[in-house]
Amino acid sequence: MQTLVNDIVKTAGTSQIALLVLMSLIDIVLGIAKALYSRKFNSTISTNGLIKHMTMIILPILAHPLFNVIENGDTYFTAFVSLIIVTMVSSILENYAQMGLPYPEFFHKLIDDRKLEVNRQSGKDPKKLLENTKDSED
Repeated sequence: MQTLVNDIVKTAGTSQIALLVLMSLIDIVLGIAKALYSRKFNSTISTNGLIKHMTMIILPILAHPLFNVIENGDTYFTAFVSLIIVTMVSSILENYAQMGLPYPEFFHKLIDDRKLEVNRQSGKDPKKLLENTKDSED
């Protein structure tokens, strides 16, 4: 039992978990900024988001001992954490775009159009903002 606790504590201090925490904080800040920007701040949505972020941080920490039992477990653990990070990065990009901030064209292909609907309803279509930014540079 002590070995299990030691493994969990050791995992919580790794750079992978630190990166998860950093990405989570960025996503939370951008999510709150987006909610305030769109005037749709909701404590229920905020609470659900915090619970999801806590789960995405705690789950790898608690699951790490299971990865230690299998062969090449560290590789699988890194892949598992990487998938969570990719999910967080996509959420960060969506929040950024939903605030109507200009972004490169290739982001538009990566983001679901329904996620950008907030901007179209407010007249702040990110695609048009990007075009306006390009025009002003010329």
